[in-house]
Amino acid sequence: MKHRIAPGVVALMLASAGNTADTAAKPPDQSTNRIFEKIEQDWANALVNADKAGLDRYEAPGYTLVTATGTTLTRAQSDGELLNGHQHFDALQISDVEARLSGNLAVVTGHARSSENYQSQDNSGDYEFTDVFERRHGRWMAVHAQLTRIVPQGR
Repeated sequence: MKHRIAPGVVALMLASAGNTADTAAKPPDQSTNRIFEKIEQDWANALVNADKAGLDRYEAPGYTLVTATGTTLTRAQSDGELLNGHQHFDALQISDVEARLSGNLAVVTGHARSSENYQSQDNSGDYEFTDVFERRHGRWMAVHAQLTRIVPQGR
C-alpha cells in the first residue's frame, strides 16, 4: 500500500504546481536565488525577533518542520516553542541559498548558522536546510522545512 501512496502524492504535488506543460524543475538562477535569499533572511529575522506576524507572513497554515533531531512539528508546535520562550535565537545567518522552481513550487536549499537556545540548552551551530515553498495568492509560503545539523569532524 505504501508504494501506491508515494507516487500519488508526487503526482498530486506536480498537478497542483499549476504548470502541466513544464513540470521539470528549473535550475537555479541568480535572480530567483536573490528572491529566496531575501525571503529566507526575512523569515530568519522573524525567528530571531519571535515575531508572530513575520512568521505568519512566511509559513503556510499547513507548514511542517522536521527538526535536526528528526522530530516532525506542526506550525503551531514549531512557532509555539519560539513564542512561549522555550526556544530563543540570538542570531541566525543564512547563506548559500539555491532555489529550484517547478510551477508554483520551489525547493530551496541553504546553510544556516545559528546562535540559539532550546529549553536553556545551547543548540548553536551550523545547519543545512531544505525548504519547500508554494506560491499562494501571489506570495511564496513555506509548506515544509527540513534541518540537518552539521557535526564538526572529530566529534
